[in-house]
Amino acid sequence: MAASGPTGVEDFTAGPVRLIDATEVLGAIGVILPPPLGDASLLSPTAALALAALMPGAVVVHARREEPIVPPLALAGLSVVAAVLGVLTIA
Repeated sequence: MAASGPTGVEDFTAGPVRLIDATEVLGAIGVILPPPLGDASLLSPTAALALAALMPGAVVVHARREEPIVPPLALAGLSVVAAVLGVLTIA
């Protein structure tokens, strides 16, 4: 997998990498899709919190590899903000 793009996958087998990738894609879809469709109002905040829960692991992996940790920290912050705003729009 490392030869085809992502640099942080050398430390992991293919299974966990695919699981994390699938979780991130499904979380992004869960954050983006429900508001325009007008249904499943709690799905977006829940998906955003799930994405935020993944990011500490990304920070640890990037820190161990001595790579910048700002991108996963920023994504965690944006996910939390999206969750809060999503809950506020429901209430």
